[in-house]
Amino acid sequence: VGAALNLLNLDRVVIAGGVAAAGALLLDRIVEHTRKRIFPHVFADCSFRLAELGGDAGVVGAARAAMLALP
Repeated sequence: VGAALNLLNLDRVVIAGGVAAAGALLLDRIVEHTRKRIFPHVFADCSFRLAELGGDAGVVGAARAAMLALP
């Protein structure tokens, strides 16, 4: 997560799939460890969330991307 944030300067990290079932416990640890490993200005501009769609987030996202790619 830290490497992706430093490289791409993303504004949001969404934890999805089976690991998202761990909930806030996992998310809090990800935030804690990521804060130590990335540039402070990158961390300040980024939010961390659990996917609302749970394990279906990847499938729904892929379907939406395919829909947007259609003419």
